Amino acid sequence: MARISFKITEIEKLVLDMEKSNEFLPTMNELFDLKAKFLKKGVAKTEDTLPITKDEIDYTKVEKSFHLVKDHGVYMLSNARNKTNDKPASETKLIAYAKGFNPDVDEDWYEYSRDVIGGDDCVIDIPLSWYYVLIKAKPNAKVFAINFGAKSISLIK
Repeated sequence: MARISFKITEIEKLVLDMEKSNEFLPTMNELFDLKAKFLKKGVAKTEDTLPITKDEIDYTKVEKSFHLVKDHGVYMLSNARNKTNDKPASETKLIAYAKGFNPDVDEDWYEYSRDVIGGDDCVIDIPLSWYYVLIKAKPNAKVFAINFGAKSISLIK
């Protein structure tokens, strides 16, 4: 099991972004969930009609969460939907890189990300509640850390 960590100050910026919003974005995996709770009223999906399209989503029903992304680095984003700002998260500075995984400062980020998460790009939904669990257990926490295993992930308290 590998440990990845983020500066708590960067995670707090993502939390504030979520607290300011009332609409949230699902992950790609959630768009293929027949039991998705964020479908607009009257929309029914079957295996043949997946994925869920943007016109079928009630963004107010998507749960607040972090999106743990592995592509050009490993980082977390808020899933808050900002209708007035089309800029990517990397331009809005609402991105929290994991320690050792930032391609701008970490020389071995690519190899490290492959070792820890695997070769494929992905987005993993991390519950916002993990942040509050950590802060309740450790009010002065300096890092938000996650154990990353082959088949599971968990918060380190």
